[in-house]
Amino acid sequence: MQRSEMAKTDFTFSIPLRVRWAEVDAQGVVFNANYVNYFSLALWEYMRALRVRLVDREDHIDFHTVKISAELKAPLHFDDDVEIFARASWTGRTSLAFALEIYPRDGETLLSSGEIVWVSFDRTTYRPAPIPQALVDLLRGREGERMRVKPFLPKD
Repeated sequence: MQRSEMAKTDFTFSIPLRVRWAEVDAQGVVFNANYVNYFSLALWEYMRALRVRLVDREDHIDFHTVKISAELKAPLHFDDDVEIFARASWTGRTSLAFALEIYPRDGETLLSSGEIVWVSFDRTTYRPAPIPQALVDLLRGREGERMRVKPFLPKD
């Protein structure tokens, strides 16, 4: 992963989750693919909290997930009460990344960290498209200097 873990206080958004029986495997721990679901859920709720419409946008912009990574630091078990933290970590011209971390609800021990990267595209042409500036401004307003904005360098 290209970033280091953060403190819970570096995040402005989180959601609670209690691990359900259907999410654990025969070893009694959360099956690894469920971390993708946890991170996707937190990201969706993060965008909902910002009132960002992700479906049927009027500007015909949509997002493809092009990268999901997860580092499992400690196992999650059935009925564990955890909190999933999410924040925008950087944006480029057409790509946007989010940092995600899972902690016990009342603890500071990092259980898992991850990253999701989206690429913005035009639904009418299916070609990459610039991220709407209003979205960049909204995320920057929420995250402040914690969110890096990568400069766009045109190709010669």
